[in-house]
Amino acid sequence: MADIAGTLVLAQNQHALIQDNTKGTVQVYAGPHALALSNNDRPVIYNKDKDEFVTVTLPEAIKQNPSVPEGHYLILENPTPEDSNGGIKTPKGGANSPIDLQVGRKINIPGPTSFPLWPGQFAQAVPGHHLRSNQYLIVRVYNADQANANRPDFLSIPADKKLNNGHLLIIKCTDVPFFIPPTGFEVLKENNIYVREALTLERLEYCILLDEDGNKRYERGPKVVFPEATENFISKNENDATGQRSASRKFKAVDLNDQMGLFIKIVADYTDEETDKEYTAGNEIFITGKEQRIYYQRPEHSIIEYYDPTKGFNRQKYYGITIPKGEARYVLDKVAGEIQTVVGPKIFLPNPVHQVIVRRILDTKTVKLWYPSNIEALTFNESLRGLADSSTSYLTDNVVTAAAADISRNINRGTKGSTLLGASETLAGDKISRSGKFTPPPMLTLSTKYDGVPSINIWTGYAVQVVNKSGGRRIVIGPATVLLDYDESLEVLELSTGNPKNTDTLHRDVYLRVDNNLVSDTIRIETKDLVNVDVKVSYRVNFLREHQEKWFNVENYVKFLCDHLRSHLKAKGKSVSVKEIIENSAKLIRDVVLGEKTADNTKRSRLFTENGMEVYDVEVLSVNIADEKISNLLKNAQQKAVESTIALAANEQTLEATRRQVEINSEIAELETTLRLRKEELARQENESKAETTMAALKTELENMTTRMQAEVDKQEQRNAIAQSEFERLKVTEGFNLEQEASRVKFFEAKMKAITPDLVAAMQALGNAEMATRLTTAIAPLAIAEQTGLVTTLERVFAGTPMANIFDNLQHNNTVKK
Repeated sequence: MADIAGTLVLAQNQHALIQDNTKGTVQVYAGPHALALSNNDRPVIYNKDKDEFVTVTLPEAIKQNPSVPEGHYLILENPTPEDSNGGIKTPKGGANSPIDLQVGRKINIPGPTSFPLWPGQFAQAVPGHHLRSNQYLIVRVYNADQANANRPDFLSIPADKKLNNGHLLIIKCTDVPFFIPPTGFEVLKENNIYVREALTLERLEYCILLDEDGNKRYERGPKVVFPEATENFISKNENDATGQRSASRKFKAVDLNDQMGLFIKIVADYTDEETDKEYTAGNEIFITGKEQRIYYQRPEHSIIEYYDPTKGFNRQKYYGITIPKGEARYVLDKVAGEIQTVVGPKIFLPNPVHQVIVRRILDTKTVKLWYPSNIEALTFNESLRGLADSSTSYLTDNVVTAAAADISRNINRGTKGSTLLGASETLAGDKISRSGKFTPPPMLTLSTKYDGVPSINIWTGYAVQVVNKSGGRRIVIGPATVLLDYDESLEVLELSTGNPKNTDTLHRDVYLRVDNNLVSDTIRIETKDLVNVDVKVSYRVNFLREHQEKWFNVENYVKFLCDHLRSHLKAKGKSVSVKEIIENSAKLIRDVVLGEKTADNTKRSRLFTENGMEVYDVEVLSVNIADEKISNLLKNAQQKAVESTIALAANEQTLEATRRQVEINSEIAELETTLRLRKEELARQENESKAETTMAALKTELENMTTRMQAEVDKQEQRNAIAQSEFERLKVTEGFNLEQEASRVKFFEAKMKAITPDLVAAMQALGNAEMATRLTTAIAPLAIAEQTGLVTTLERVFAGTPMANIFDNLQHNNTVKK
């Protein structure tokens, strides 16, 4: 340190430069040393940038000796001549006079070392360069003689090849893990860093290195890529995970499947090592997943990019388009100029080398014909025309309009800093991320309604004729869906309108109704009595399938039909009167249009062989007389006839009502008589039933009494038998008197013989009399109540019954007795 008095005090490993103002020489003082400065001494330091000595204060002039620890090296500029020969001449302790220096030269001195510097020298201590397996250094030769003399053994340059100034070398970790450059070599810095990072490529990654001669080198992972000294990594700026722009030097290989592809321009001849196929510069190829699932770019390939205005960037990868079932796309062959139709369902990937998808633009009239009342289709085609008029070639992926006459392309030639392939992936290494929420499956929304081939939906009962520019045609009957080829269109019919039909306003249509078609017309017919009659008719028309090739032969089938039938009806009208037409219009018109009825009642119709049209029915809607006077006369006559008819019908109804009323009254009388007779019959049957019941009861009673009497007779016979036995016993045992006993026997036999049918009848009469007595006792109150005789009451009660005889006998007996 220097004190206030101007004394220079240098410690160990310190030095200072002092200039003599009288001589101009600059001496170096090395410590340890102390010096009292005079007025002619001036402390200075060496300014490397200005290459001059600058006056400073005494404390500022004291400098530490460069200290180079082990593993470091010192870059010494402006060395002494001795230093260049391997030795190091350094200032000693105390004052040292200046010596000659090799200005502009520099040497590398490995540590450990420390020494003061001569005036005009500059030194920089640099740590030795440790290299990992993916690090390297770029070394430049600045002194060829020293470099050749001190060249390391690990250099890959042959020993007989001399190093030249400016020669650049790559020092890799595989060469030496620790490097201190010898004199003649200097390590270049990048972004103020000596050690550079090589590029580690993982599987499915690659990098591109651009040499100063314009050649490129493509390296694939997994490997560590070290550039040559004259090579640079081609990088792409992209947003990292934090949203900052950063350069990426490695790229992902392109993953392709059957529905993806890359459009390639061959920029140099080469032969594919795997297939031995030769490729010529200038040709174009299209690589899809079918040929190569994983694509690595080669130096002979240049990606053809198309600018997509809808997405705002250059599109490199081509994707297949979805063609749903019932839809199609137009594909233009750029070589043959032919447009083909690709029908779905399929995923279609056009080959851009010779194919491009074309979108067909329909004019307003065609849209209105093919898609009646479809505002959406009309608006869409108008938008397409607007895009085509503005010379916009690309509307959607891989699609151009038919109005686009050329295809612009941008071929990236792979210059430095350019993008040869799509944006690199931001993922570094394999990662698996799982969310706490359910991840739905991938979904695809298709909106292809108007993207492809015009689709014509034909309803049931309709038909169209599809024609092409080659003269071909085909009939399509609904229900069906037609996908039109690019040169195909629909036959247009121009149909008469109005009533009566005329050609003032024609209705243009492409859909022909072939089933249950309805055509109406009004015809003015002049009758044989010169009266004009307007007949409004409605024809029912079918187009026969067996004549379908003729359906569109007549452009205006409505006019053809109406004119033809109108002439027939007018001719028929000349032969009939107006009265006949008014009264029998339906039959007359049907006979003219459909033909006369046949004996077997065959179905009537009229066939037009010109276009296969058949009129199978006709309806007369109205018949009006054009002359108002005649019309009024007919109306009045008809009115009177109707009035007479109505009056006659009313009288007939009255007569019929009266006749019906008489019939009803007669039927009522007959029913009442039948009812009365039926009631009497039922009463008679009821009385007979009651009498039969009474007689049955009396018969039962008589039978019971007869049974009892017979029982008594049987008992008596038994008694007789007993008596006979007793008689015989008495006769034998007791010896009765024969005469007495004989007399008794005779008496008994006489008594028994007295029991004859008359006796039985008498006994029965006695029983009846007993029964009559009982009945008399029962009926007596009734006879008293009626104030008639008892017998009379009994006769009335039992009139018509078997008991009546009994009471007649009783009355007769009473009369005789009196």
